[in-house]
Amino acid sequence: MFERSKVKDIDVDGVTFYIRPMDPFEAVKLMGDLQKVISPIIGKVTEVFGANKKDKDGKEEKKMNIEDLINSDMDSANVGAIFNALADNIDGDKLQMFLKRILDSRYIAFKTYEMKDAQKLDTGIISEVFGGNLSGMYRLAWEVLLHNYGDFLSIFSSLSGLVKVQ
Repeated sequence: MFERSKVKDIDVDGVTFYIRPMDPFEAVKLMGDLQKVISPIIGKVTEVFGANKKDKDGKEEKKMNIEDLINSDMDSANVGAIFNALADNIDGDKLQMFLKRILDSRYIAFKTYEMKDAQKLDTGIISEVFGGNLSGMYRLAWEVLLHNYGDFLSIFSSLSGLVKVQ
């Protein structure tokens, strides 16, 4: 079996989820749709932070990493520009659509400590497990993305310094 075809298990709030890689053509389509929404936001973030970054001689520096983003000083205009980019590109319908596509029951099963066998993830279980716990749902979605795009994100992070993949 190929290494990338392996099932990854992750514990989220006492529930074990088993993540299988997506069909590669579906993964490519999802990536294309995600990048169309995320790229303008990343562009605005890098524009805002990159414009303020100076090297030790006071010249504008072209390199940037995630620590620079976290430790930078930002004025309200820059914060506003980033939030405007978010609002222009992401709304509730898009978030819901992407989360449903990422948390696809064809590729995710779950098991609690009370269960003998894992079962397919479905919307009822998502509601039961993540009702009042959206951060857990986002964590699972992130793990699905890492399992399916970790190789790509590693390449991107080494080229840009913006993303650190574990």
